[in-house]
Amino acid sequence: MKLVVSDAGDGTREDHADWADAKFITDNNEIIYLSDLKEINYTQGWNELGKDKSVAGRILTLNGVEYDKGLGTHANGEILYTIPAGAVRFESVIGVDDEARENGSVQFIVYAK
Repeated sequence: MKLVVSDAGDGTREDHADWADAKFITDNNEIIYLSDLKEINYTQGWNELGKDKSVAGRILTLNGVEYDKGLGTHANGEILYTIPAGAVRFESVIGVDDEARENGSVQFIVYAK
């Protein structure tokens, strides 16, 4: 699976993108959080991939809601994962982290095979 964050065409300033509560759900309802898996590879426009934290190292926060699990990244970026055996669904709450205020603007894309 490939997770992509782009700058939505207006540059990458403050594009702190969160994949909050990002998880696979298996056919027997097991939850596998992406932040607990080793990614195959990732690239991003600024800083390091945040596992269970924002790209700036803070709590993942979207619209005032804090998330314990998820990924914090920055546009432009891609994260590659192997889909776990038995996974039938991927879910995530997505958005620009509150730390970026109104300055961030991103587009999220998920590719899965």
